[in-house]
Amino acid sequence: MSLQPATGMPRCDTMRQRRSQRAFRMTVALILFLSTAWWFAESYLRYDHSETQYRLALTLQRAQARPILRTVVRHETEKRDVPPALYVEALAEVEERDKILSTYAQALQLNPKSESLLINYGCRLYAEGHYDEARERFREAGINPPRNVLPRYLESAALAASFPEKEHLNDAAALLARANSSSDPLLVPAPLWHDSQPRQGKGYLMRHYHLMDRIFQTIHASVSRFCEYLDEEVARENVEEMDSYLEKLEVMSLRLLGTRTSDSPPALPQLEHALQIQLEVLQQRESFVERFDLPGDNARRERIALLTELLADLDKFNEAGKELSDKYAQRIALPFRLILYHLITFSLFYFLTRIWLKFSRKDSEQPVLPLSPWAKKLLFCGFLLFFLLLSLFPFIHGHNGDFMGLYPLLIAGKALLYLQLFLVLYFSYTTWRRFLSAADKEEVKADWVRQKTVRIRLFMGLLRRYSGLLLGGLIICVGLWLIVSRIVHGAYPFQSALLPSGLEMDISALITSIMERISAF
Repeated sequence: MSLQPATGMPRCDTMRQRRSQRAFRMTVALILFLSTAWWFAESYLRYDHSETQYRLALTLQRAQARPILRTVVRHETEKRDVPPALYVEALAEVEERDKILSTYAQALQLNPKSESLLINYGCRLYAEGHYDEARERFREAGINPPRNVLPRYLESAALAASFPEKEHLNDAAALLARANSSSDPLLVPAPLWHDSQPRQGKGYLMRHYHLMDRIFQTIHASVSRFCEYLDEEVARENVEEMDSYLEKLEVMSLRLLGTRTSDSPPALPQLEHALQIQLEVLQQRESFVERFDLPGDNARRERIALLTELLADLDKFNEAGKELSDKYAQRIALPFRLILYHLITFSLFYFLTRIWLKFSRKDSEQPVLPLSPWAKKLLFCGFLLFFLLLSLFPFIHGHNGDFMGLYPLLIAGKALLYLQLFLVLYFSYTTWRRFLSAADKEEVKADWVRQKTVRIRLFMGLLRRYSGLLLGGLIICVGLWLIVSRIVHGAYPFQSALLPSGLEMDISALITSIMERISAF
């Protein structure tokens, strides 16, 4: 480093240093503004207020979403007298029990041709014991396009529950037979969701599974009613009639598995209820075999054993579901732990040096030492590595399994932090030492060069500039990561309900395993 002997000032392009410093600060501000403005515009400006609130409520828990949707429906009613049916239906999904049916009735008046709304409303009516109204809703869903066999199974369930007398059970069984012989696909309605939100995350999965559980629980309840009736008819010893009922129920249980290519992809609640129905029917057959001393069927007993085993596997998975969900949620939080660790360290480093300089004496002739070009290049490479490291997390935690590689990534991120701090200290010290050596070598005449406090202030000034470079580089890195993640994954990394967590792949693998074992039997 060459100095001017008279003043002790480094021979360098001071104006260029200032321009570079301003350009860097403007870049940091631009990235921070861009990432914040994009999120704000998408969250609050892309849609009108009601649509924004509706979009938000879909990702929240029932108690959190209820007041938001009530406000949306009230606001839309005041504005246009007739609120959109979608908002009213969403409110009905989360409404308190004493208001659910009236809200569904309001939604149906606004959209009487919606198959999914009719099925949802019918299932709610069934759960509250309004079987006649539920049957009417299911019948209306069955006559609306598209062609779907599911409303007929639901209508049969409501018919069996509304009039438990034998003649009405016969009508329900006849409706079952027509549904079993139909070539229409089994289509399960999708839950309410916004088109702008991805459908591979935990939020959509949970809504979908709650809906499917409600639908297939209704059908399952009708099977239990049939079996109770058959138990009462044992005294009459009408084996042929009992066998006819059980055959229809067994065919329905196979149809509910959704094995046809035109059916909706089977989901876990659907499979669970279908397997339970089939097991109940086969066990009922076995009880009749023992009761009337009929010939046994080894294939049926083997299938009972298989169904029992599959349902036990499902129970184990359901018991472990909360633990799995928590584990995957912790994995999603790992990059934010790493960012927070960097942010706290760099911020403390920056503000401590700034505070020290604020309260230390400043010489008017004190120079600003130039930053090392090599230091800038190495720090840039460090932040590039950190950006790539952050980008790896969403791809990895979207898969199932333990993925122990996540924790080495966390360790690598911390190691990168310590390396950057070491580089800052190293280049600050070497630049400072070169300046002092040059001052001694060229016999600088300025008195301030020999003052110890001024020399320390020069070193702290370098540290402050390098720590500012660290903090600004971190802001740029995180801002770009948020923007790129939104483009690639359709959601920001902090929107955990919209991102795949690995639980979805666990469920998919379990469904595939169950379907393979059933088809191979």
